[in-house]
Amino acid sequence: MRILITGGTGFIGACLARHLSKDNDVHLVHRPSANTWRLTGVRYTPHHADLAVYASVERAVSKIKPEKIFHLAGYGVYPTQTDISTIFQSNVQGTVNLLKAVKKTGFRSFVFSGSGFEYGLVDKPITESNELRPPDPYSLSKAAASSFLIDEAVALDLPINIARFFLVYGYYEASTRLIPTLINSYAAGQSPQLASKKNVRDFVFVDDVVDAVVKISDSGLAGEAFNIGSGKEHSVEQVAETVRKLFDSRLMPTWGVAQKRTFEPKHWCADISKAKRILGWEPKYSLEEGLKKMIEWHRVDNREKP
Repeated sequence: MRILITGGTGFIGACLARHLSKDNDVHLVHRPSANTWRLTGVRYTPHHADLAVYASVERAVSKIKPEKIFHLAGYGVYPTQTDISTIFQSNVQGTVNLLKAVKKTGFRSFVFSGSGFEYGLVDKPITESNELRPPDPYSLSKAAASSFLIDEAVALDLPINIARFFLVYGYYEASTRLIPTLINSYAAGQSPQLASKKNVRDFVFVDDVVDAVVKISDSGLAGEAFNIGSGKEHSVEQVAETVRKLFDSRLMPTWGVAQKRTFEPKHWCADISKAKRILGWEPKYSLEEGLKKMIEWHRVDNREKP
């Protein structure tokens, strides 16, 4: 199967590429300047393109002629990625350009990575029927792109579906993110420097996310959105305490020193019943089990960003 992945140099895309490259012809589209450190040992064909420039995308797609597309590329998820023009050019125009190009060659499935933040502030488990109320430019761009894709899928009966990721963690994450910060700190015998202990997220392990997007791609559906989370809410304090106990450390985190996000929900949890019912998918790993795998990977196979 010829597979096209955008965002393959990010940690979720790299884990997906690593999984799919075992039995498929995997092609990654990224900018020439992209850092490919996460892809060491992965069998794939690189194609240099700027998703915001249609001619660039069309050239790459015409060479690949992909049967399946996993569109995971995005800009704005990290605190340093704040340029609003780039957010919308990358996430919205890039999506429009990619779909336009693959419609010319034809495809069997197209999976887009949305965000649980598209829903905004919700005090109870979030279902796919919740109104989208994105609170910032990044989630607004994701909501615009996913709404566009669903409209195209329904109008033209195209096999396009949305995977709305909640807080994904796993191998090859940036060292500045919460769980790598905890693991790196305790591995070095240091107290983690963190923001607020009360912040909450729905944490889902990357192996479960890879399984979910593959199932969505194989579903044969058109115009559906699926929440991809654990279905459980955990505070940052709970995550930190779990990692501390797994390291059997007496060191406690130092709170209130790391940068806070402008958008912090008091509750944030995915209702994943639709994915269970339609896809037969549910997470295999509890938070503790996922953290154990992360710690073991850190000890055995960790590749730090150069």
